[in-house]
This record gives sequence, C-alpha cells and structure tokens, in this order.
Amino acid sequence: MSLTKVTYSMIDGAAVNVQDYGAVGDGSNDDTTAIKNAVTYAVAAGKTLFFPSGVYLCNDVIGAINCSLLGNAWADTKIKYVGTNADFITFGSKTIENLC
Repeated sequence: MSLTKVTYSMIDGAAVNVQDYGAVGDGSNDDTTAIKNAVTYAVAAGKTLFFPSGVYLCNDVIGAINCSLLGNAWADTKIKYVGTNADFITFGSKTIENLC
C-alpha cells in the first residue's frame, strides 16, 4: 500500500502554507515564485497565508496582498527582501502576525 503525502493546504480550513508551493525558507534560496503562487491561491480562496519558521528570500515585487499573513513566531519567521524596489509588498486592511 502506498501513502499520499498530504500538504498543509489540503486540510479543510487551514491556511495556505508557502512551503506547499515550493518555498524553502533557508535564507539562501530565492522563494519569490513560490510566495507569489501561494499569494495568488490564498487571495482567490480567501485564506490566510502561512510562513513556517525560516528566512524567506524575495528578490522581486510581490505587490498587493489582500490576505492575512501568519508566521510561526516573530523571531523565527522572516521575509527578507533582496531586490531594489522600495515597496515590495503592500497591504490593505488585512493582518500580519508573527513575521519580521
């Protein structure tokens, strides 16, 4: 019998986990594409976007995010922008918790 890996995002009502979209969060790999894909899905599904502990590198503009962001802990979860634009993420009235 074989088992199928269940991703965090497959759990009914769960937040969208950026790692399910390929983000690594190791502080050396570029996570931009994975974050953008996870944002697109989270916004369309009306869900919160979750970043597990790690340092997520982003080298391009993410743009407007119309979903809430949640990290594992403010000291353990970071989004580090390594691009050159002044505003790489913009928010409306959504929440940001446990991210730095």
